[in-house]
Amino acid sequence: MIPSNVLCRLASRAASVFAVPSPTASPLSQSPQDFQQLVSCTRSLVLLTKTPSRNEEDARLVGCLQQCADHTLDALRQLPASADLPSGISVVLFGILRSSVGFWDGDRSAQLAQQLTERVDPFVLRTWRPRTLLAAVHAIAKACPSQAHLSLLSDVLALLHHQEAKLSERDVAMLLWCMAVLHVAEAQEPMWRSLCKLATLHFDRMNAVSRLTLSQALLLQHTCLCEAQVELLQMVHRANCELDCDGDAVGDAQRRLYRSGSQRGGQRRQLTAHFYSESNTHNSRTIAPSLLTSQLLQYTTHTLSDETLVRLLLTLFNSNSGAADELLLVLAHLTQRMSLSERLCVQVLCFAQRYASSTGDNATAPTDLPCSLPSPASVEMSVLVWRARQHAKKLLVRSVRAGLARAPREVAETLCLEHCYDHGGSSGVHGPKCATTELLPPDAVWDAMTGVLSKTFGRGATLLHSLGGSELWSWQCIRAYVRTAKAASTDGSQSLSASSTEKDERQVLDCLDVYSDVQRCWTSARERQGHCVELIVAAAQSSGTQLLAYADALHSSDALQLLEACVREVQAGVSTLPVATTLRLLSAIDEALSTVSPVVHTLQPSLLSQLESHAARTSGVLPGVVQYLSNTLARDAGNSSSDDSGAVVRHSAHPRVSDAVLDVFVRLLVQEHQRTLSAMQSNLLMRCMQERQGRPAFLVNAFMLLMTRRLGQSAAFLNATTLPTEAMCSLVELANGLPRAQVDATATATRTLILTTLLDVLVQRSIPECVSADGLVAACLLLRLDVVGELQRVQEMAAALDARSAALLRRDSAAWTPTQRAYVIAALVCAQVVPSPALLHALHEEDHVPKPAQVVDDEEGKSNGE
Repeated sequence: MIPSNVLCRLASRAASVFAVPSPTASPLSQSPQDFQQLVSCTRSLVLLTKTPSRNEEDARLVGCLQQCADHTLDALRQLPASADLPSGISVVLFGILRSSVGFWDGDRSAQLAQQLTERVDPFVLRTWRPRTLLAAVHAIAKACPSQAHLSLLSDVLALLHHQEAKLSERDVAMLLWCMAVLHVAEAQEPMWRSLCKLATLHFDRMNAVSRLTLSQALLLQHTCLCEAQVELLQMVHRANCELDCDGDAVGDAQRRLYRSGSQRGGQRRQLTAHFYSESNTHNSRTIAPSLLTSQLLQYTTHTLSDETLVRLLLTLFNSNSGAADELLLVLAHLTQRMSLSERLCVQVLCFAQRYASSTGDNATAPTDLPCSLPSPASVEMSVLVWRARQHAKKLLVRSVRAGLARAPREVAETLCLEHCYDHGGSSGVHGPKCATTELLPPDAVWDAMTGVLSKTFGRGATLLHSLGGSELWSWQCIRAYVRTAKAASTDGSQSLSASSTEKDERQVLDCLDVYSDVQRCWTSARERQGHCVELIVAAAQSSGTQLLAYADALHSSDALQLLEACVREVQAGVSTLPVATTLRLLSAIDEALSTVSPVVHTLQPSLLSQLESHAARTSGVLPGVVQYLSNTLARDAGNSSSDDSGAVVRHSAHPRVSDAVLDVFVRLLVQEHQRTLSAMQSNLLMRCMQERQGRPAFLVNAFMLLMTRRLGQSAAFLNATTLPTEAMCSLVELANGLPRAQVDATATATRTLILTTLLDVLVQRSIPECVSADGLVAACLLLRLDVVGELQRVQEMAAALDARSAALLRRDSAAWTPTQRAYVIAALVCAQVVPSPALLHALHEEDHVPKPAQVVDDEEGKSNGE
C-alpha cells in the first residue's frame, strides 16, 4: 500500500503539471491526449478521497483534487466549439460529476453539467447502454438537481423511456428516485406512470436496498400522479406492516428516538400511536394516498440516509401541502443524526435561515418566538427548527476544525450568515440568550469561518484564477462582511475575541483585493462579458447579497465597486447581448435587493432598448424568448428554493418572469399573426400568469398587457389571438382571485373591468370556437362562480355552452365520456337553466346518455381512483 505522504506528493505534482498557466490559452485544449490524462487523474483523485478527511494528508489530497477538477472544467471550456467528447471520456466525466458533491461547490457542478450538455453528441447517447444512461441521470440528480432543464437530461430520459424493458428492478427504483429528486415526474408523467407499473411488477423481487430507494422516491414525489403510484404505495405499506408485525422494529426505533432527547411531548407520541393504529385497523386499499405517504414516512424515517432526510425536509417545506406533522418528524430525526456531512449541514442551516426569514424571526429560538405564531404546533416547529439549526451548526464547526472544507465558498458564506444572524444583523435583533448546552461558544462560528478562509487561501490564490462571476461575487461579499465585522469589533459595537488567524485573515483580504478589478480577473473580452453577466445576476439573487446588505448598513461601500465595474462592462457591449441574456438580466434587475438595486438599475434602460431592437426583428427572436421562458419556468418552486448545495435562494416578491419580459413575449405572439397559439406558447403564457397569483399588483399589470392594444398593433392580444378554452377559464379564475378592496374604488373597478373583458372573450369567442369536451367542461365549472352571476353572464354563458355542446356531440358523440356529459347537464341544472331540446337530443343519440346509476358509479370510481 502506498504511504499517504507519497500519495500527497504525487497528487501535488499532478496538480502542478496540469495547471493552466493562463485563463486564455490552455495547452490542454490543443492536445486531446493531455485532456484525457487530466480527466483520468481527476477520476483517480476522486476515488482516493472517498473517505472523510481525518488528517493533514487527507486534506491535502482534497485540495489537489479541487485543483485538478478546476483544471478539468477550465480545459473543457476551452476545447474547440466543434469538438465532441469521446464516449469514454464523457462517461468518466459523469462519474466525476456524481462525486463532485464531496469536494466542489454547487456552482461548479452545475457548470460541468452544462458543459457536458454542450459537448456530448445526442447521437452518441443512442449508443449507450441503459445502465450508462441511468448513471448520467443519477449524476445530475446527485450533484446538481437544479439543472433539470438541461436538454441532455431530456434526451437521456427519452432514451430510457424507450428502453424500460431492459431495466432491472434496481434500475427502476433508482430511476424513480432520480425523477423525484429532479422534480420532473409531472413533466414526464407518462414515463413516471410506466415506471410505477414496472415497479409494481418487480416489487417482490426487489431487495431491501431497492425497496428503500423506492420508498425514498415515493416520499420525495409527495403528490400522487397516477393510479400505479397509489398501488405502489399500497404495496410498500403492506410490506412495512408485515415487517412491523414480524419484529416491531419500527416501533422500537421510534421509541429510542423519543427517549434519546427529542422531547417532543405526549402530543407527538399520541400522533405516532394514532398513525400506527390507523395502519393496523384500516385496509390499505381504502386509505387515501396522502395518508399512505404519511404512514410510509413513519415507517421508514429511521432507515433513510442523511442525504434523503435533508432532501425530504426541503421538499416538505416547499410543498405547502399541509404536511406539518411529517415535517416535525423529519426535524426530530435530524437533531439526532451525528453523521451529517459538511454539505448537508450547510443545507440544514440554509433551511433554518429561510424559515427565519419566512416567519420574520431572526433568532428562530424558543425564547424569541414571533407573535404571529401563537399555536402550539407553530411553537413546536420553531423549537425543532432552532434545535436542528444549533445541531447542524455544531457539526459544521466540528467538521471545519477537523480538516479542509470541501466546498469552502459555500461553507464560508453559510458561516458568515450564521454569524450575522447570531449577532442580530443590521436590524439589531439579537439571538437567544438562554443558557443551554446546545449553544456554541460566542466566537466558535467566527473562528471556524476565518479558519476556512485561511486554509483555502493560505497556500496562495490558485483557486481564484478560474472563478466565474457568481463565485467571485460570493467571495467579495464574504470579504465585505469580514472587514465590516472586524471594524465593528474594533469600534466596540461587537465583541470578537482576538483570533489566532488574524495574520491569515489579512492575507485573505489582500488576496481578494487583487480580484476586485474585472480586467485582471478575466483578460479575454468575450469571457469577461459572460462572467460580468453572471456576477450581476448573482448580485440580484444570491444569498451573499444579504452579507453585503449588512456591510452596507455599516457604511462600507468598497464591495460595490466590482459590481459597478461589471455593470459598465455589460453596458458597453449591450448591443452584442443575445436575447436570452437580455431577458435574464431584466428579470434579475427586478429582483435585486435594495443594497444593489441602485447600481444594477442603471443597466435597465440599455437592456430595454436592446430588447426593443430584438422585438423589432420578429424573425428568429420568438424561439429564443420561448427557450428562455421554458428554462426559467422549468425550475420547480420546490427546486428553486435552494440551489444544488442547499444555499438559500431568496424568495423575491417579484415573479421570475418580469413584466418587461412578459410584455415582449405577448407582443411577439401578436406580431407572429398566429390566430391560434400552440400548446407550448399557451402553456408558457399561463405559467407566467399563474406565478403572479398572490401578487395582485403584478397580476393586474399582466392582465393589462393582454387587454391593451400597443402602439403599432391593430388589436390587443386577447382580440388578436385565440387561447384554448381551458386557458381562458384559468384566466377567469385568476382574475376572480384578485382581492376585493372595499376602501379602494379604483382596485374594485379594475377587477370588474378585467373580469368583464375576460368573460366577454370567453362567451363570444372561446366557447363558440371550442373543439374539445374538456374545454367545455372547464367552462361549465365557471358557472358556479359568484362573479358570473354578479356580472349577469349566467344566461349568456349557459346558452353558449348549450349550443356548442350540442354541436360537438352531433359531430363526434363517441368522443364524449359519460362523466363529461353528466358535467354539462349538472352545470346547466345548477345554474337553473333548462337544457335545450337540441342538446337533449344530442345526448340521447346512439343511447350514449348515461343512466343515473351509471353516473354515480362512474363518479365513485373516479373518487376512489383519486
